[in-house]
Amino acid sequence: PIVVVYEDPDRLGAVRMVVSLTVGDTGAIDMDRVQMQWAHADNSERIGKTTGMALICPNWTISKKYNMLPGHTADSDEWLEPNEQFEITLCPSDGARHYETFTVTLQPDGIAMPLTITRTVPPGIHPVMDLN
Repeated sequence: PIVVVYEDPDRLGAVRMVVSLTVGDTGAIDMDRVQMQWAHADNSERIGKTTGMALICPNWTISKKYNMLPGHTADSDEWLEPNEQFEITLCPSDGARHYETFTVTLQPDGIAMPLTITRTVPPGIHPVMDLN
């Protein structure tokens, strides 16, 4: 469950995405040490990670874990390893408006390249949307 302190129906609230390592990568990323950044025209903020049962905004969490190989499951640790996929749910304190572009940046600890995802909010905001 997601707990929003102030819900604004004219703004995009939570974002959910699936992340994995680059094909052929043999390293791992400690998700407890990842810095998460949310930015749009009005605001930029660092979002902290939580591990509680409910996601209380503003925070982010690993909401599901998958393994890319059939018949296998991701292990229980918080390290994103080869052949694993983590579903990330992110909830900023200030969401983006209709037609507004927002950026989510995941910066792993150390020298790993950041993952930057930029999307534009569609004209109509619905409870569940695919922003592809």
